[in-house]
Formats: sequence, C-alpha cells, structure tokens
Amino acid sequence: MLPQAQYLWQDGTPGPEIIVNGAGLYSVQVTTDCYILADSAYLSIPTPPPGGYISDTTLCEGDAWTAYPVISQAQYLWQDGTPGATIIVDSGGLYSVQVITDCYTVNDTAYVSFPPLPHIDLGPDTAICPDGTVFVSAPQGYASFAWNDGITFADRIVSEPGTYVCTVMDICGLSATDSLYVAQKDCRCFLYMPNAFTPDADGMNDEIGPVYDCELRQYHLAIFDRWGEVIFTSDDPLEPWDGSTSGGPVQIGSYAYRLSYRSMHEPGVVDLLGHVSVLR
Repeated sequence: MLPQAQYLWQDGTPGPEIIVNGAGLYSVQVTTDCYILADSAYLSIPTPPPGGYISDTTLCEGDAWTAYPVISQAQYLWQDGTPGATIIVDSGGLYSVQVITDCYTVNDTAYVSFPPLPHIDLGPDTAICPDGTVFVSAPQGYASFAWNDGITFADRIVSEPGTYVCTVMDICGLSATDSLYVAQKDCRCFLYMPNAFTPDADGMNDEIGPVYDCELRQYHLAIFDRWGEVIFTSDDPLEPWDGSTSGGPVQIGSYAYRLSYRSMHEPGVVDLLGHVSVLR
C-alpha cells in the first residue's frame, strides 16, 4: 500500500481495501504523482462440497473414517468431541461432524452400519453313488471362501466321499465355518423277480414282472415252456406277463425265464435265469 496513492476499485469503492461480497473479477486503479497503475484478479470463495463431508457407509469396528475433502486450515469436531478430520469407529449408528473454515461452518451427519455377522449353512449331510456327484454351495457375498481341500470358490462339485469344511470371511475379517459329510452309498440296482403268480382274472397277482428301483436299459425278458420254446418276450420293463401265450392261457406249472438288463451304476449286462410258477 502506497500512503500517497489513490485507490479506486471497479465498483467505485475508494481506498486500498474493499469488502468482498462474492466471487468474481476484481480490478483496482492506483494513482500516484508519478504513475497510474491498473491491476485485476479473479477471486474465488471456498464453498462446502455439494455432497457434504460424510455420507452413509458400511464400516468395520475399529476402522478410521475421514471427513472428505480434508481442508488443511479447517477445524473438525465430531459428535463425541473427537477433534480432527478422522475418527475411529467403534460402533454403528448416527455420526455427525462440524467443519469450520474461514468462510463457512458446516454440520454434516451420516449413518454407519456394520456388516451382519457371517453365517454359513452347507445343508444336511448327503450321499453319492460311486460315480456320482453332488453340488455344494456356500452363501455368496463374502470376501473369501476357504475349503479344507484348498478350494477357494463358494460353489463346487463334490465327487468323492468325505468331510468338507468351508470357512467364509467377511470384509471385517470375521469368519464362520460349517461342515458337510458326503457318504458313499450302494447304488447298485435292486431287482427282484417274483417266483409265482395266479393269472385267474380276480384282480390280484394276475401278472408277473420284475420289481426294481433303478432305470433299466437294454431290458429283455423271455419266458420259456418246458420244451424251451419262447412263449412270451418283452423289451419293456413295464410290460408284465399275464400267464398267456398265443394259444391262450398256459397250464399250471413251472416256466423258465431269462431276464437281462443294464443299469446306470453297474458295469456290463446283468443276466438272470430262474423259474416262475403259474398257479390257479
């Protein structure tokens, strides 16, 4: 400031100082006995960030939470009296911070939530056939998955019997563990051929055929008379023999049969020989 100079601002204000009432371009003319100078500058005024300093978030216990942006000359004061831009979060709930600068004072609030405690349920123990598989799934949404056999994915296909243990860990480092036992079951086909029936049209035990608990493939049943002649044949396991042949009802007696099939969990063709008795 020159003591003998005259100052004149763009709005007509005299003197070396002006009261600022907003951002914009400011200019001043300085007049002395020797010269006249003119100068200008753009003045910006800091304003609070449009989104505030803190917003609702999910944190972990013990996390450091910083009001942003951090202004070096500002003063920060949290709801519990903690000074500074950063606070250590020890519980969920409503947090507030007051930010004081040379240009403004702002109060901001936000809600802090903690993730729910981890939980995992792999379901009930199960069993598989020797060449079978089962789909096993851990709940999604965790930071990491660790199975006892080294798998690190939530979902997996299990093809071997045993105990499978999975530990899930969330973003806060908290974990939960569950286990699943996979047993091996006997999946061989159970098939039973009755040895007698009474085809007398009374609605009870009038037909004969295999009883089974599996899917039969390449099925074939043949019934023979006492001279070895085929009197009945079928490739459909749902088609029983009703005790007749092309000539009508067969006589009371014993008839040989040959039954062959394949099943899903047994190698090769199963070939059964036996006798059925026709009673009346």
